This record gives sequence, structure tokens and C-alpha cells, in this order.
Amino acid sequence: GAVGSVRLCRRQTYMIGFDRYIVTRDSSFVPSDIDLGIVEPRPQAKMFETKDGQVTLEAEDISVFNNFAVTQGFKMSEGRGLRNSTAMSASTLQSNLADAAFDVKCNESGTYYVWGYVRGDSGSNTLLASVNGGIYSSLSIPNGNGQYSWIKLLVVPGMEKGDNINVRLRANRGTINIDKFCIVNDILKQPYGLI
Repeated sequence: GAVGSVRLCRRQTYMIGFDRYIVTRDSSFVPSDIDLGIVEPRPQAKMFETKDGQVTLEAEDISVFNNFAVTQGFKMSEGRGLRNSTAMSASTLQSNLADAAFDVKCNESGTYYVWGYVRGDSGSNTLLASVNGGIYSSLSIPNGNGQYSWIKLLVVPGMEKGDNINVRLRANRGTINIDKFCIVNDILKQPYGLI
């Protein structure tokens, strides 16, 4: 067969490191650190279930693996929630492990909306969110000047009764506080205040 070659040239910095190269003919191949044995898989995320197409979760009750910690705050429901650490990730690859995650079993069919009751404490605050193993999307979290607000994080279409929704979160930029999540299959049921 033909022989291909790759040449790398360092430019403008001395601090570039390469761990491995993967050569494949499969253009749809996405490297996975878990499949390659570089990192251990995360434990299964905690499972919740909707009732009448809706469920509300306290953020501190979801699975937290890295870069988030349970924190206390008088403006949080039950006085607790999640806050990210200073560790950040800019990568949106679907193979990236979650910093926090949860699963929701749908008791009704339909399109589900994942809302977060959140507050940003920096000038620029972004969260990465992935649904059902997809790539992470970047979500802007407004600086609430100490106030929380409901932000639509994800839209999950085509769910059937009994299907599971897997939500993965990664810290990206700024300081993000998360008090609650609301997962609902009715776009008109936008959460409001401390539900």
C-alpha cells in the first residue's frame, strides 16, 4: 500500500506536548480516552424519573465527579447547590468525561427541555453541556449580580416513554453556581423562581 507521512514543525512556543497519534481510514472515528485506556470510566450517573413529564432536581443531588463541589448559599434552595472550581475545560469533544452528570427516565413521550437555575459570578461565565453522549455545547451563564435565573440548557427531541436522558456538564469559564435543574416535556412550563 501507499505510504503517508506527517511532518510537525514547532512554532512560537516551547511548551507543546504530544501523547499519541492515531492514524485511521475511518473519517467518523472519534478517539475516546476511555476506549484507549487512558482514563478510567466514570461511575454511572444518578438516575431520576419524571412524573407527568416533569422532574425537579436539587443540583447537589446529581453525580459530581470533578471540578464542581457542593457549596452553601443562603439564596439557594435548601441552602446548598453546586459551584465550579477554578479548573476549566475548553474542549467540546464528546469523548470528554463529565465533571457532573445525571440521568432522567422519561415517563412520557415528547421533546424534553432541561432548565438550570443558575448564577454566574464573573464577567464571562460558560458551561459545557452534553446530552445522550453528544458533543458538548457552550452555554453562556449570565452574571446575575447575586441573583439566580432559569436558563434553558438543552432541548432533547424524540424521547419515547421509558427512554433515558443523560446530561453531562463541564466547567468552562468563570464562576458558575447551580441550584436546581428542571426537566420538563412542555415548552410552556418554563420554571419560575424557587420551584
